[in-house]
Amino acid sequence: MTLWAIACDTAGALEAECVYSIWSSLELANQEQRRLSAAFKYGGGCYGGTFYVITVEIDRSSDEWLS
Repeated sequence: MTLWAIACDTAGALEAECVYSIWSSLELANQEQRRLSAAFKYGGGCYGGTFYVITVEIDRSSDEWLS
């Protein structure tokens, strides 16, 4: 199963990136990404990062970060 998450980078800080929400539709995830980008004029997260959509496979192991 595939889901899409709204994440926010850390603008270069050495912290974990933030996951804001998880969606079952890519279209809805893209709408939410645009909404958050407009609502947070100076960026999101703790460091004013950029919002983006990532694809997340569930019920699968991985040795990599989500983003």
